[in-house]
Amino acid sequence: MRKNYLNLKKIFLTFDRHLDGFISLEDLKSILCQFTVPMSDQLFRQMMERCVSERERGEGGGPV
Repeated sequence: MRKNYLNLKKIFLTFDRHLDGFISLEDLKSILCQFTVPMSDQLFRQMMERCVSERERGEGGGPV
């Protein structure tokens, strides 16, 4: 994933329609599946739940 960071950032910025550092969960899943890590809907939901939990504890990052 680190190898693809710059490409992912470019793609992310393309989907960031409001230029606020955020994209929809649907767009994020699409990006991940198409360019890096194909995953089931269930795995994606689990990953997002973990991100929310980490952010609530102050461990997660902010916008790209």
